[in-house]
Amino acid sequence: MNKKMTTFAITLPLFFETLLRTLLMNVDTFMLSQYSDKAVAAVGTIQQFTFFVMVIYLMASTGSSILISQYLGAKKSEDASKIAQSAVLANIGLAIILSTLLYLLSDLIINSLGLEPQVRLFASDYFKVYVRFSIFQAVSLVFAGIVRSYGYSYIPLYVNIGANIINIIGNYLFIFGALGFPQLGVKGVAISTVFSQGAGAFVMMLIITRIPEINMFAIRKIKTLGTYIKDILKIGVPSAGEFLSYNLAQIVILYMVSSLGTASLASYTYTINFTRFAYMLSISLGNATQILVGYSVGSKDMDGAYKICLKNLKIGIISSLILAGTIAIFRFPLIKLVTLDPTITAITSTLLLLAVIHEIARPLNLVVIAGLRGAGDVKYPVFTGIIMMWSIAVTLAYLFGIKLGYAMAGIWIARLIEEWLRGGVILKRWLSRRWESKILV
Repeated sequence: MNKKMTTFAITLPLFFETLLRTLLMNVDTFMLSQYSDKAVAAVGTIQQFTFFVMVIYLMASTGSSILISQYLGAKKSEDASKIAQSAVLANIGLAIILSTLLYLLSDLIINSLGLEPQVRLFASDYFKVYVRFSIFQAVSLVFAGIVRSYGYSYIPLYVNIGANIINIIGNYLFIFGALGFPQLGVKGVAISTVFSQGAGAFVMMLIITRIPEINMFAIRKIKTLGTYIKDILKIGVPSAGEFLSYNLAQIVILYMVSSLGTASLASYTYTINFTRFAYMLSISLGNATQILVGYSVGSKDMDGAYKICLKNLKIGIISSLILAGTIAIFRFPLIKLVTLDPTITAITSTLLLLAVIHEIARPLNLVVIAGLRGAGDVKYPVFTGIIMMWSIAVTLAYLFGIKLGYAMAGIWIARLIEEWLRGGVILKRWLSRRWESKILV
């Protein structure tokens, strides 16, 4: 394994990239909070659906990343290049179809949420702009997955720094109508987001053309690439299924939250934004684990793969505990940055305390599931996730939050119970080493 393929070398750029994305989402929320709490509630609601779109686009990115890692580990570089090219073509085609479909259904989706009139208008403005130009995100995600698999984790970091700067400037100009720009509010946030994603995708493409070992833009037969697209989807679809099931379950829970009123919806949004900081290192460790396990199993180093996953899991648990605990301690000053509403403050404060228990378990799923995917064991996490998310998280959220009347606290307790139970089942799978029989190369 070369020097680019170490936990530190991959995780560090990924961590800062995740930090930047988290800061960006929180900057969006903070800037919108100066505009309207209802705007925050609207964007927080729609982010569940934009995450759904991202998960769909991650199918090709995840599938190609796993295959590229294993093929490079097995010293089959030409196959890796063909997979990279196939993944880009697959995501472009998918983006054209999905963005068109979602735009046509946008009014139906927004109206089904039962939001207040003003919140519904804000949500519609954001969603329609985002879905029309989501192809930029599709291309960015697959490019980032490809270069990370080759060990160039710093490239998406640098590109995202530039994209984030563009987005923040755009937010300032369009939310508040600064420097003579039109005051577009929530629609302006959406425009800034898609423009920054487009700029990032273009720069990423230019950089990839300068990396000879990837060789992604060589002319190849469509029939050959079609075969690789099938291989990518065989892995990507089940891998995305775990993300998709989780997000759909969260959307159902979101409906429950929205039924509790705008204050609960805003509190939910603020809590989600704060707690992202607690698990951002675990996300980075998960991505690094997937790549490193892929390389290890491709080169038949099963013991190395086993140890890498467990080592990264320990780091993830410790970091989540420290970060979530720090957020809980300073919760009131943090909440004051975004709202002075006493009801929202009280709800958010309670949720941030419960989040400490929740976040300790999150690395069990973020890191170990990534390890299973990297080894080619992609179906087990999906089936486990579907069963537990719906039978535990959604069911208990309704029971505790709605039926028994514990509102947002009950819903959050349901989420943390499911996170712990699913994490335990997933860890048991890794320790059993049954994933050793699932290698793809």
